[in-house]
Amino acid sequence: MKNLIEFKEEILKDLLSKRTLYLEGYIDNEKAKAIGIAIAWLNAKDSKKEIILYIDSGGGKVSQGLSIYDMVVNSEAPVTGIVRREARSMASVILQGCKKRIAYRHATILIHNLTRNDVPLDDLENDGFRKILKEMQGLQQKINRIYSKRTGKTMHQVRVECKKDHPMDAVEALKFGLIDKIT
Repeated sequence: MKNLIEFKEEILKDLLSKRTLYLEGYIDNEKAKAIGIAIAWLNAKDSKKEIILYIDSGGGKVSQGLSIYDMVVNSEAPVTGIVRREARSMASVILQGCKKRIAYRHATILIHNLTRNDVPLDDLENDGFRKILKEMQGLQQKINRIYSKRTGKTMHQVRVECKKDHPMDAVEALKFGLIDKIT
């Protein structure tokens, strides 16, 4: 098993030297930190040369996903996002930060309303529920604005699509405006 881990680390190091990043799996603090550092480092080396961000993620934590989105959208070097297998939930938000958005023909992209499963019962008592609801509604508005801005769809159209919670194939995602090209 150690050889496989070392092999994967060697590949990621080689990809980084070629200005290629790979976002896979659950988006958490470690992934947000690693992608953020890599984008900052690549910008410091050459802020004009393209960065490729391969995405294969089912999503993850909202604040960590938004921090990656912020790094991508504010990168001086243009970032091209390529969906390899899937960009669901927060991964689809990160994709919207990319200057160019590409998906492989058999990739899926999912946009949906936020969910939260880490709420202790005590937080739901008294005014806790209202606070959590208000926070989630605010985050959903931010995310919907991101989708609306990049797709050209109205906020209403985005809300309707998010309620469907339906994975789109590459053709549907292109039609909706979530990607620019299928490869």
